[in-house]
Amino acid sequence: MWYFKPKQYLQDSFTRSGEGIFMMGKNAQNKASVMPVSSASGYGSAQTSATGTNYVTLTDQVAGSITIINSTGVTLDVSKDAGVTKIQIPTGASFCVNFIQNANQVSIRRSDVSNTQVTLYYQWEQ
Repeated sequence: MWYFKPKQYLQDSFTRSGEGIFMMGKNAQNKASVMPVSSASGYGSAQTSATGTNYVTLTDQVAGSITIINSTGVTLDVSKDAGVTKIQIPTGASFCVNFIQNANQVSIRRSDVSNTQVTLYYQWEQ
């Protein structure tokens, strides 16, 4: 946890780089990382299975987290263990899946297990 005295905080500024957000200014000699910043990010899409009960894995993309944006009009099931445990994402909501090494560790399907395919979008971050 980072703690700054009010006077010190007013005299310092913060700058963002590819390695994180750093405290600069009066205490620049004590350059300290405040918050990690993603080294790379991008977007992907996936289509649910034509067989509604089946899960579909996301694409093979190195990622530490993904944020699924559910603008499909239906509730989605999201799982990291092929459906053993799942979380439902209602339409209009988004959900971040953390602590992964690849986007293909995450699988999705329609909660209503309909055979009608829908496309969802997600953002990945390394």
